[in-house]
Parts: sequence; structure tokens; C-alpha cells
Amino acid sequence: MKFLCVIDNNNKLKIKTKEKLLSVSKKYKIDIDIFDLIEIDNIGKKNFIGSDIKVIIACGGDGTIIRCAKLAIKYKIPIVGVNIGHIGFLSSLFNIDEIDFLFEKILKEDYYIIKRSMLRCDIHYDNKKNFNEIALNEFTIRSGEVGVIGKYNLYFSDYDKLFNMYHADGLIISSPTGSTGYSFSAGGPIVSSTVNCILITPICPHAFNNRSIIIDDKKEILIEMMSDKQIVKVDGRNDIELKKGDKIHIEKAKEVVSFITFSENSFYKNLITRIKIL
Repeated sequence: MKFLCVIDNNNKLKIKTKEKLLSVSKKYKIDIDIFDLIEIDNIGKKNFIGSDIKVIIACGGDGTIIRCAKLAIKYKIPIVGVNIGHIGFLSSLFNIDEIDFLFEKILKEDYYIIKRSMLRCDIHYDNKKNFNEIALNEFTIRSGEVGVIGKYNLYFSDYDKLFNMYHADGLIISSPTGSTGYSFSAGGPIVSSTVNCILITPICPHAFNNRSIIIDDKKEILIEMMSDKQIVKVDGRNDIELKKGDKIHIEKAKEVVSFITFSENSFYKNLITRIKIL
């Protein structure tokens, strides 16, 4: 069995993490390909095809795990997170001292697989579909100008009328996994990763009735820009500029990410631990 590991290259524990991984690989006589996060876009077929890599290990915070999730989907390989960041809601292990435990469990195939859903976004401008992307956590729409309120019309696929017009600093459309990310920081609820839903959370809404809502993930969402100079981010990355009249279509993606965990109730165990940190 072979492992591929990605480490957050900006983390102060980077060197210690590499040393620990190399020590454990010798102990268990296994191969580990180690990459810095900055190299992740250069990891491709040549690293996976014929290499017998069975697990991707992401060492860092939630941002590192989110970046690695794209590899996990593309090559249909499960991912496990080791937290060397601040909070690490998505991590299965809390620190690098548990790496021995990780390899013992995986080599014995003594673990659980949790499937996490993703969201797909299609962006339409100039009456054409110009961009599509998937996100593990969320799609965020914000004004491109500091201090300027954005206006957004929101529709559902099975509801032929305008559902709501938001006057806010932005909107966050998140998966259950993303409920512990930016949506949570904006006042949204925490939702178990196994719940079939999509969250809509306004950022600093300028109305008392604009609060987070949770909808069935079978619904499709259409958001129309009612203001110019709007920016869409995919999991905190890839700024896409939109103008008034442009539309975003968001729905549950077909892709799912397989996460390795070592407890049947890992979500609640992690939640309790992370809330104490906060």
C-alpha cells in the first residue's frame, strides 16, 4: 500500500510533520510520496496511475484538506486529514503525534468511510454558461467594493416566483460540510455532514428578516445579480467578477468525497473538541 501526503508549506510544523511521516514510513515499511501544498497543482496522473496509492493524507488546516479533496474526487481515493492548523473541523486526527495511530488503523483496514456531498456552480453571463466548478465547502458572492451593499434575487427551481431579495454584504451558499466554515463565521447554523441539505447564509444582511435558511439538497438555486461589481469565490479561491444581470445556478454535485474517520460519531466528537478551541 502506498500513500500520498500533502503538507501545508506555510505551517510552522511542516518540518516536524515531514520527519514524523518519514519515521513512520520506515517503521511500517510503506511508501509515502510527500508534497508541499504549493505543489498540489502539479500533482497529476503520473503520480497516481500505476502507483497503488490508496489514501491521500492532508496535513494542515481545513484549507489544505479542501484543496486535497479535488485530488480525492478525480482519482477516486479516500482522504484523511491530520490537523496541524488552528481548528481543523474536517480533520480526523488532532495533531501529528497521532500519525502512528493513523497508519496502524489504515493498514489493518480498521476505519470508517464518510461520504461528504459537494455543490456545483454554473455561472451565466452574456447569456452563456461561461464557468462551472465544484466546491466542498461553499460558494461566496460578495461586492467587489468595500462597504458597498450587494443586491441579489434568489429563486428555487420548483418555485416560479422570487423567493427573496437580499440586501447584504454578500451571500454564502454552503454544503453541510461548509456549515462549519465561512457560513458559521457569518452566523449560520452547524449541520452534520450527513444531512442532505444546502445552506443559504447572508453576510451582514441589511434587514431583520434575512437569516440563514436550510433547504432540501434536491432543490436547485438561481441567484441573479442586481448590483454591478460582484465577486464569486469557490471555497475561498478563484475570484470571478460578475455584473448586474449575471446569474449563478447552484445545485448538489454528483461528485462526493470519501473521508476516512476512526469513529462512527466522528462529526460530533470533532465538533465538541473544536468548539472548546473556539
